[in-house]
Amino acid sequence: MNERERAIDAHDQPNMTPDASYELIGARSVRVAINDVEILRNINLKIGVAERVAIVGANGAGKTSLLRALSGTLPVASGEVILCTEPISTLSRATIARSIAVVGADLALPFAARADELVALGRLPHGSGPGGPTPHDRERAAAALERVGATHLAARDVRTLSAGERQLIAIALGLAQETPILALDEPTVHLDLKHRVEIADLLVALADRAREEGRRVAILAVDPSSAVSGGALLGDRVRVEERPDDDGRFMRSIATRGSGRSLSHAAAAASLLIEAAGFDLLFIETVGAGQADLGIVRLADLVLLVEGPEGGDEVQAMKAGLLESADLVVVNKGDRPGADRAVERLRSGLALGADAPEVLLTSATEGSGVTELLRALDAAALRPGRGGRVRRVAAHLAAAVEARAAERLRAAEEDGRLEALARGITDGLRPLSGAVDELLQG
Repeated sequence: MNERERAIDAHDQPNMTPDASYELIGARSVRVAINDVEILRNINLKIGVAERVAIVGANGAGKTSLLRALSGTLPVASGEVILCTEPISTLSRATIARSIAVVGADLALPFAARADELVALGRLPHGSGPGGPTPHDRERAAAALERVGATHLAARDVRTLSAGERQLIAIALGLAQETPILALDEPTVHLDLKHRVEIADLLVALADRAREEGRRVAILAVDPSSAVSGGALLGDRVRVEERPDDDGRFMRSIATRGSGRSLSHAAAAASLLIEAAGFDLLFIETVGAGQADLGIVRLADLVLLVEGPEGGDEVQAMKAGLLESADLVVVNKGDRPGADRAVERLRSGLALGADAPEVLLTSATEGSGVTELLRALDAAALRPGRGGRVRRVAAHLAAAVEARAAERLRAAEEDGRLEALARGITDGLRPLSGAVDELLQG
């Protein structure tokens, strides 16, 4: 290690203070090509300490290639990648590995390996050496497994794990590396939807408590659609008891109908009908962060984010946009081990921002904390500047416009107009903007 690399290692410690002027990682006119096919062109960016940056784009846009280029695993055809103010091309692989950890979208192993042993490999850049992980390395690996809620998988052969469990191990491997930069490539792609059942339990508990107080309650559960039937995939209407003998309680599941949004036109319209019917409370359960957009923020008066005790603070970082939009955060399943620690992690992380939401602990099965949550929701609803009915109608209008545009796009796909327009753009016969206008006009 030369003097410059020693200086970089001195900078790359977890306790670095936020400094927008410090270029932790950057790209200067970067161009990437694979087999002479240009993937990325003229990429320029600068990321400072304590920044969270999301790379968004369609399939094939080059998101993974950009992450690989920024981490030095994919050579750039031209331009320069900067790591801790230094050109990455001048740094050793060991220095790079102590500076940036990359978590991919799929962890596949052709050989047997215990999960804890695999996570301990993240300590290699710190000098474990051929003798294997040190006691300190094993301690840091165990801590990483705990932070993602995967301690119970430590002794399992990674090959026997489900895709979601392997993804948790991959995230733990990146955390064990303990680098100042953590690059995540579709980190929630395989994580399952079991959390929806826990949310359903909490909604029932809240509805029960509100009904005890004489309030009329409605629940809309917005499910991702089945690609085959078009219906609600998760079947909340089956999992949440409807109680038809109670006219003060209403529950329906509504599919997104392929809208690609967390709220469909039907869900927005149903919310206005429920409001007109005189219900006092309406809970809208959406398909969730990492599965669709944040359309609920546009419609709801309040956003309640429900977390489980198993998610570590890095899993919450993946949902930073939703955390920042939440008015209240609740950790459900408070009867499970680690629930108190999850609350403290969320509180300490959110305390760094302005107007941090309150974090509460509940257990829907035991009923603890539910009354306090209902009181907190009532108090938050009294805050000024919520927008009221005009904002909700605007959300309905926006959803209707999106639905109309989606219908016209589907029709264009079916009758071949979309492909014909695409060929015209490819051949240089028409501009993109004109083709968009033609599609929207139907």
